[in-house]
Amino acid sequence: MNRLKTTQSRKQALIEFCKAVISNRISLEPTQDVEAFKEKLLAIKGIGPWTAHYIALKALRDADSLPSTDLILGKALKVHSREVVRMNPLESVHRGPFMEKRRKRE
Repeated sequence: MNRLKTTQSRKQALIEFCKAVISNRISLEPTQDVEAFKEKLLAIKGIGPWTAHYIALKALRDADSLPSTDLILGKALKVHSREVVRMNPLESVHRGPFMEKRRKRE
């Protein structure tokens, strides 16, 4: 952990997350209740809503989890809201609103 270039609090949050996974207090099984999973993540000091939603999006492949407090995503959604409305959150993160323009040309 010493070589990891981040704050001590982030390192500690990562350590606590790993301990929770190793001890089976947190499962990365994608078929589990997503809200309960996020609550368990939020119980770890240093993990907030953005991180909990992002981990649920990536680890559990929960298409309805979107880190809505993300400033960059928020700005992009304001600019491209019409294009993104037709996608679920997972599609919008992976493909983005720019794929919509490409589909229109085809």
